[in-house]
Amino acid sequence: MNPKQKTEPVSQSDLDQWIQWALIASRKAASIQRDFFRNPIIEADSKADGSPVTLADTQSEEIIREELRLQGSEFGLYGEEYGQEGELEDCWVIDPIDGTRNFVDGLPGFAILIGLRISGSPLLGVVHAPALGAMAGDPELMGWTWIGIADRGAWRGYGTHPQTAQKDAIRVRDCKALSDTFLCHGGLRHIHESGKWDSWSKLTSSVRRTRGFGDWWGHCLVAEGAADAMYDPRVELHDTVAVEALVRGAGGVLLAREKVTRNYIGPTVSGSYEIAESIGRCMEETGMVPASNAEWNRD
Repeated sequence: MNPKQKTEPVSQSDLDQWIQWALIASRKAASIQRDFFRNPIIEADSKADGSPVTLADTQSEEIIREELRLQGSEFGLYGEEYGQEGELEDCWVIDPIDGTRNFVDGLPGFAILIGLRISGSPLLGVVHAPALGAMAGDPELMGWTWIGIADRGAWRGYGTHPQTAQKDAIRVRDCKALSDTFLCHGGLRHIHESGKWDSWSKLTSSVRRTRGFGDWWGHCLVAEGAADAMYDPRVELHDTVAVEALVRGAGGVLLAREKVTRNYIGPTVSGSYEIAESIGRCMEETGMVPASNAEWNRD
């Protein structure tokens, strides 16, 4: 599909091709990251916003961009490290390492996020965690992977081969009460800095349990039905596109304070609509909306 032909429906063959492109790009970036992971030479610099960046981040985004161009993609590119190239409404959105602090500290909870937006709304997302699962052997079979096509389906598996990466279909859990909710969350420091600590304390006393997986992983756990909701107090566009496609593909929703654009910095919450909306209200985020241009169907 040409990105200019927005009125045409997206075919399954197009989706399969784009997923394969994202998986190949993820495999090449994962190879770079495994070389740097727990390597004493790794050093992190601070960006203007105080977040860390390493040589693994920049090299990974470079190889992802290069691979998507090499495959013949006509979509724009938008990444955490190198910004926008081409159109933003129809573009690949890249977070080369979501969880850079984990990566630097030698913790395996980091992932490559590659999402595709069409007409400003996430269509598909690939999340690949290079340091979870196998880290030796056939490169196509290393790491854990989650794939979502918004409103069409979601899968989890291993490696970066289309068959193994889409091994099992997944779906959000049908949780309807806060008292039954397993809530994941992002950094507690960001929650405190947002001025919502009192609201957070009340919320955590209302749910069944909490766990701070943070970043991408909480959304993946929601998508596969292992957790019921994920609240992150501070995200940007590159953090959301792949995970929104995944959660929506699994029958859930990603809500935000407003539509997530390239200038957005704020909270998101994923889960079933009822639970996500309830958590937003508890955090005094009244009127949270779907993070993208997509209209959520509550039925």
